[in-house]
Parts: sequence; structure tokens; C-alpha cells
Amino acid sequence: MSFQNHQYTASKLNEFGIFQLREIARNVGVHLPTIYKKDDLINKILQVVNGEVEPFVAKNKKGRPPKNFVGYESAWKRQEMEPELLNEATSSWQQGAWLKNNNDIEQLTSTLRVCMESEMEGLPFTPNIDQDGATIEGILFLEPNGWGTLHIGGLLKLNDGEVVVVAPKLVEYYHLQTGDYILGNFAECEHTKLLNNVVLLNGKEPEKVQRFNFNDLKISSSVDIIPLWQNKKLQFTKYLCPIGKGQRILVKGEKASGKTKLLKSLAFSLDANNIHTIFIALNKRPEDKIDFSDSNVEYGFSSFDTIPFRQMYLIDLAIAHAKRLCEMGKDVALIVDDLWSVLQAYDYCLPKSSSESFFDVNTIVALKKLMAVGRNTEKGSITLIGCVGLGRSEEERRLIYEIDDLCNCHIELNKQLFLAQCPCYIMPTSYTDNAYALSSKEDAEMGQFIRTSAEGKSLAEISQIYIKNCND
Repeated sequence: MSFQNHQYTASKLNEFGIFQLREIARNVGVHLPTIYKKDDLINKILQVVNGEVEPFVAKNKKGRPPKNFVGYESAWKRQEMEPELLNEATSSWQQGAWLKNNNDIEQLTSTLRVCMESEMEGLPFTPNIDQDGATIEGILFLEPNGWGTLHIGGLLKLNDGEVVVVAPKLVEYYHLQTGDYILGNFAECEHTKLLNNVVLLNGKEPEKVQRFNFNDLKISSSVDIIPLWQNKKLQFTKYLCPIGKGQRILVKGEKASGKTKLLKSLAFSLDANNIHTIFIALNKRPEDKIDFSDSNVEYGFSSFDTIPFRQMYLIDLAIAHAKRLCEMGKDVALIVDDLWSVLQAYDYCLPKSSSESFFDVNTIVALKKLMAVGRNTEKGSITLIGCVGLGRSEEERRLIYEIDDLCNCHIELNKQLFLAQCPCYIMPTSYTDNAYALSSKEDAEMGQFIRTSAEGKSLAEISQIYIKNCND
């Protein structure tokens, strides 16, 4: 659309929408048109047209106007997508993921966005660690261009769009990393919230934080059992599938077999055992949001109408946050509901390889990286708990078997036992690798007794065995 021959007046400009006004502003030479509201943008356009302000023309080293590059670093809070970029080949999976989701641009433009470094250079901001301002807290994502995006309110508020910009100098001063939970002060600057300083970093004073590389931490083979049986709904995990810190647990079950309910019970029990719990729910109905307000569980929720890129962003940020906490010596539990939604999001966003499998090879590798987060280190531990359905096709079941092989605790649920409100709807076939190292001799013998008693029995008989051995 061309506006070069248009007679600009305040009344006529007011007839255009915000996106058309931004295009007009770029044509006449308004600097950073995306940071202004509609009325302010109209005033800026008139100032440039009337000669009150000189037009802004940004040029690169070759003397040509730079392309408005859009990548993973700005995809979450970007104003719009340049049309010519839609046909460009992308060199990274992050860029490709964003380009695929251009149909949801209007939703992404509803709130404040983070600009690229080239645009941020014009903002009159210099980091000052001694400057005070309004207090804010959130989870940090570091962008490849050196700037940071602090998501206010953490994982649960990730879709609300409220962010604080963190300058590279501040990132370097505090040695900030993606996934850090920051409490600090910010100030308004040119319609943008900018972080001034960091008061608490992952719950500690910044000068007392020691930085470690998660992948360099020594993995410990010894695992401590988590006493989840204090919750009556989980009492049979003590015998059938004891859960220890740093394990990878896979919960399997058909639809309506109580997978989400079991994960919710696990989240509350883990939180009660002083384990920092992060619960991520993907592809859920809006009314299925779980209320964790009475606990310290960090909750990230994504409804079924959320674009795959944002779902991938949510799980990646949760993984990074869990790593930062583990590096500081905390025991963390990362619960993902469910792994099938993670696979679908990764498969949509990652570039395709030459393989023609049910899920692309790059998707499987990304999921394995998620599973590898579960470990017990010399500093802290990350207990990974994920759920998945039983699979409807042979390829799905083969993939689930491959995922199951990566775990060391296997929980299988039964729909009939769940609907019958049995004291335990975990099947006797559930088990934990090397359970004798976790459980006492009495508990291990009790688990073997339940399995032996249930072998070859019907579900009604298994239910009676559970009722008989249930501790009221």
C-alpha cells in the first residue's frame, strides 16, 4: 500500500488503523513507529510531514536500509511480519518456527513488544545498578542479540504479553542466563519498561549466587526416595513404583484414565516435600486450568488454541528455569502434561529432515533433550514426570515404547479402575528400575506380593486386592 500522494491531516490519519499508520510512519521517516499509541503516532507523523522533526533513515554499512529481520529472539513480542520475509529461507529452526505462525500476528500485536537491538539503540537508556524504581519479578529469556526479555509474573502469565526489557550491560553485570527468576526494579522509558537493577536472583542476592554449567555438573548415581505416600491417592507408589529424586517418570494411560489427576496429586505432594515443582500443561481446554494458588507450584498453561511456537517457547523456558534452580542446589520437579503435545509442537516448529517417519528425527532428538533433563547432580536434582496416551497406531505405540525406554520409572493407569473410584488406579504392571535401591525390604516384598496376587486376575479382583491392602 502506498501513501506517498496522500494529504496528511489529523482527521484523515485518524481514519486508518494502527498497522496502516505504522506503514505511513515508516514511509515519512518516523523512528520506531511501533512503540507509539495511535494518537501519539499521528502526532509524530504530522511533525515529520510539517518539517518540525527530521525524517529518520537507518542505514547499514553498505548504505542500504536494513531489513526488518524477524527471528526467534523477537518472535514472542514482535509487532508485525514483513511480507518479503515470508518467502525467505531461514537458517535456523527458531526462525522457521516463527514464520510458520504468521496467521496469528494480530494476537501477538495486542501488547507491548520487544524491539530488535538496532531499534533499541535509539532509546535513551543507560543501565544504572544504583537506580531504584517500581518492583517487578519474572522469568528471563536472553535473546541472541544480547538483550533480555523478562516475562512478568512467570510461566503462568507468559501469554499476557507484559514484559520488561533487560539491557546487555545489565545481563553482563549480573551474569544473567535464560531461565533466571529475577526480582528487580524497572522504569518507564519511551513507552518501554526497562530493568534498572536486580534485587534477587533465583531467590538469592546476586552477589551470593555461584554460577555453574548444568551439563558440567557431575551426575550422582545415588537417589533418595520421595515420600509421596503421605497422600492417600499415591500410597501404592510406595510399593509398586517408588519415585526418587532425579528420576524420569513416564505415566501411560488411555483417555480418561486419570493421568492429569495423578499428575496434579504428584505436584501437590512434591511441593509438600520441599521440592520446587514446575507444572506445564499443553493443549488443554481453557476450563481445565488447575488452581495451584494454595501451593508454591509454578504453573504454565497453554490452551488448545495457542500456536505451536508459543507452546514450544513455554516448555523451553520451563526447562531453562529448572536447570538454573538445579545449578543453585535445589531439588526440582518438572511435570509435563503431556509429552504428545510437546512432540506435536516441536514437529510443527522444527525444520524437516529427509526422513519420512511418523515424527521427524529432529522432533525425536528435541524430545530426548527434554527427557535428559531428569538427573540427580552433585548440586541439585531435576525429577522429570511426563504423561502420554497408549497410542492408536503402530507407529505411535513404537514411539511411546522408545520414550518409555528412556525412563527409569514406569506408571501405567487403568480407565476402569479410575472410573470405579478404586483406592489405586495404578496397574500392578507399573515398576521402577532398581526399586530395591529405593525401597525398604518390607516395601519391596509388599510390592511383589501385590503383583503376584494380581497376576491373571480381572480388574474387579485387582480392585479388591487394592481395597484389602489400602491403609485407611
